[in-house]
Amino acid sequence: MWITRDANAKVTCIRFDREFGEYTNDFIKHTQIESCDELFEIQSQIDLNYDGNQELIVRVKNSQKGMFFCGATGNCSTWILSKNGKTYKVILDAGSIEEIKSIKGKSRGFQNISSRYDSGAMNHYIGIYHFNGKKYQLKKCSE
Repeated sequence: MWITRDANAKVTCIRFDREFGEYTNDFIKHTQIESCDELFEIQSQIDLNYDGNQELIVRVKNSQKGMFFCGATGNCSTWILSKNGKTYKVILDAGSIEEIKSIKGKSRGFQNISSRYDSGAMNHYIGIYHFNGKKYQLKKCSE
């Protein structure tokens, strides 16, 4: 996935790699999405490895147009992107989750991450991710 932003930090363009791209591009055309900003939002920015560059937490908007990528309980597709030259690269594809945040502890210079998935009826799953030098990997899960 690649992302660009305008001066106001709005998502102006997101392009996906071949694995996910054709499907997403067809979806965007079919639902008449004019701008990537209608579908995606930068939920937050955080410097996870203390290098002075903000990593981006990008999430699908839970809206009429984004509902295909979001579940009934508020779980939406979420990624963490890290600046790589002039573009960004995905360092975590968290899937459809409700919340993501940094937690105590570091792995290979990056803060550890936790995600929460809401499965309804007061059931939540928590995932803990550690950085392996290239991307985040799930280390443990709990209910």
